[in-house]
Amino acid sequence: MTDPRTATLPRSTLLTTAARVLAFLASHEEARITDIAAATEISEGHVRRTIDGLIRAGFLERVPVRNHNRYTVQHDAPLAPGSVSSVGQLISLIAPPGPA
Repeated sequence: MTDPRTATLPRSTLLTTAARVLAFLASHEEARITDIAAATEISEGHVRRTIDGLIRAGFLERVPVRNHNRYTVQHDAPLAPGSVSSVGQLISLIAPPGPA
């Protein structure tokens, strides 16, 4: 039997993987895949696939910089075709303030 004093609940969130990655990258453009994975508690492979999907959807841009990539969130991109809500509006609701 598990000791209730040391038991942990599984982590859960209302946010999708894509929203968690976007929120993190909004204030950490220079982050590497390993950093993103650690901060969002998502596997590196899943982070890579998520980033690729966000780029294809037009929510994120990848810019090669020396030996890594910079990820720029496209804040003005609509959340869906014809939507009046933007990626930036979503991020302002879910992301903690970035580093000063």
